[in-house]
Order: sequence, then C-alpha cells, then structure tokens
Amino acid sequence: MATKFKPSDELKKEQAEYIHPLNADLQDYKESLGDGSRPFRGLATGFDEIDEIIGGLDRFILLAGRSGAGKTTLALQLALGVAQHKPVIIYSFEMSRNEIITSLLKATAHRLGLEGLYTKTIELQGNDPNLPSNVADAIAQSLTELDRTGERVFIKDSSQGIPAILPYPTQGKTDKSPTIYDDIERVKKICKSDEVLVLIDSVQDVVDTSNPNQVQAEIKAVNDLTILQQKTGATILVTAQKNKGSVNSQDSYGDVMGSMSFIHKPNTVIELVTLAEMINKADKDHKEKIKDLADEIEQESKQGNCKPMFLNVIKGRFTGVESLPLKFYGAYGYFEAGQDKNYSDAYKLF
Repeated sequence: MATKFKPSDELKKEQAEYIHPLNADLQDYKESLGDGSRPFRGLATGFDEIDEIIGGLDRFILLAGRSGAGKTTLALQLALGVAQHKPVIIYSFEMSRNEIITSLLKATAHRLGLEGLYTKTIELQGNDPNLPSNVADAIAQSLTELDRTGERVFIKDSSQGIPAILPYPTQGKTDKSPTIYDDIERVKKICKSDEVLVLIDSVQDVVDTSNPNQVQAEIKAVNDLTILQQKTGATILVTAQKNKGSVNSQDSYGDVMGSMSFIHKPNTVIELVTLAEMINKADKDHKEKIKDLADEIEQESKQGNCKPMFLNVIKGRFTGVESLPLKFYGAYGYFEAGQDKNYSDAYKLF
C-alpha cells in the first residue's frame, strides 16, 4: 500500500508559491470536509429563508440595490445574525458609527420580538423619562442584547479615511494605517476565530477614484477583495449601488454591473428588487392597475407598514438562482420573508 503523503509546514509554504501535484493537497482537503454539524456551506445569518436559498454567507457575496432599497438595512441584519456566533467587521463609508449602532439596535429589537423602534425615537428620546414604557423597555432590552453581541462586532466608518484592502508594499510609503487585511487578522486573534464576516458598505467606496480609468480601478478593487478572501479565509459581503437606469432595465446583470468584475468575481450575487422596478418592468395594463396602490404603499411605509420587495439570486455558484418575496419594514429597520396579503397584486408583478 502506498504511504499517504502529508506535507510539512515548510512544504506547505512552498506549495503556496509554486505549482505542485494534487496529492500534496489531499490531506488538507480531507481534514477540511464537514462533519455534519454545519447546515450550510457559508455562515448562518439566522434569516432562515435567505440562508436556504444561498447556502448561508459563503466566501464572497455581492448584495446590490437601488438607492433607498434597503441594502444596508438587509446587510446589517444579516451581519447581526452572524454576530450571534462569529465575529463581524463592519466598514460603513456612508453612515457614521452611531448611525450604524442605531440600525443594529433596531434590528436587535426585531430579533427579540419587541416593539418596532424608529430612528428618531432612539436618537432623540432614548433617555427621555417620559417615553412610553413599552418603547423604553424595547430600547433597554435591545441595548442589553446588543452589548452581549457587541463583543464580536467591530465597526469602522469613514472618519479615519477609507482603508486599503491589501498591504501592498510601496517604496517610501509613510502611511502606517491598518488595511482591511490587517483588521481581519487582528480580529481573528482577538476573538480566537478563523471565521470572520467582513461587511463593506459599499464596494464602490473601495474603488480607487484617483485612477482615471475607472473600469480598471473597479477590476483591481474586486480582484483585491477576492485575494483578501482567499488569503484570510474571511467571508466578504459587499453592497453595491445598481445603475441609475436599472429601474427601467430588463437585465439583472446589467443592473448590477460597474465593470463585469462586480458580478464576475463574487460567488453569490443577489439583488433587492423594489416595487418601482417591478412596476416599470410590468406590461402596460399591470402598470395602470398598480400605480395607486404604489402611492398608498409608500405613504403607509412611513407609518411602519411594509413595502413589497423581492430578493433575486442572479448568481449562485453553489446554489443556483432563485427569488424570495420580502417585506421591507424600512421605518423599523428590518426585512421579513414572505408576502403581505394586502399587497398580493404587487408581488404578482415580479
């Protein structure tokens, strides 16, 4: 019988740099196979319906949506779910640190099944002794729970600039700021975890704007994110702004594209499809029928009602493509799966 080949640490390092035969990888491959304890390939978010259709957050995921579609809300909700059991790093270049905490607090209230919380109520009346008891209790309980989860949540906003993705050595470089790669390695040590979720909101913000060739800059940014994922083993979730013309587009791939790399590199690409997009993609008869309902939905959403939406998986390297109806409670900062029976005509448009 042939002796099994198990590479030494020195040889493993060499293998990372030079081409080598398959059997040099087989022992590590065998040890990496699951023991049946994980339900999904990726990190479970606790949003069961989404986990089922994409297999959890796996490797490199892109979440696209129009402005105001709720992509940041959904991304933070998914990240909060992961933070129940794994560390999470949140890079937000469009919201301040306190705004992110407010959003996480609202999502926490939903996780606990408590009273829905408005941003204005939290930020302007959070310490008001005259708050109704049910609202005050929801804030207090959510803060206690977020304090427990918070030991695994790390936040960086744009106040210290946008970090580089990878530590590319540059001659004469004086900037010692940690890169995203450095942050991941530090969090892995702090939390003693090899698995980390990195949320970048949004991918357009880590594109080098000083490069006059923006297509080239986009390709480099997404390539760097792919390398980051492979080098660190972290799971990377990025949000992306859809093209402005997406509301009238019939092409989901074209809606998401900056360059092709925005959708070519990620393992999973999902998009939030708004009611406005659904209406504009419908035939003329359906458009006329739904316009009044759309106005009603927009007004009622400001009072805490939901907006009908869809999560559309347009690329699933390991899961295939699928669509999931959603209810977006924007005022309270969370999504739920399923259809609102009052808006069945809107869901039929998809």
